[in-house]
Amino acid sequence: MNARRSQRLFDPLFTTERMREIFSDHGRVQSMLDFEAALARAEAHAGVLSFAAAAAIGAQCRAERFDVEALAARRGGSDVAADH
Repeated sequence: MNARRSQRLFDPLFTTERMREIFSDHGRVQSMLDFEAALARAEAHAGVLSFAAAAAIGAQCRAERFDVEALAARRGGSDVAADH
C-alpha cells in the first residue's frame, strides 16, 4: 500500500493548511528541534551549558538540515528516528 496517498478529497473538510504544515514530517521534526533549542537555552540559564554552546545548538536546530525521507527510510519500524 502507498502511504503517500492524496489527501485532497477530504482533508479540506477536516483540517487547515496550517495544521497540515504543523503535523507534516517537516513540522514535527522542527517541533522536536525547537524543544532541543529551548532545552539548551534553559540549561545555559541554569549554568549547565555556556550561552555560546546553547546558541550553537540552537543554530543547528533547523529541520531543513535533515533529510526527512532518509530518516524515514532508516527508521525501520522503530518509534525512534535515531539509531540505538
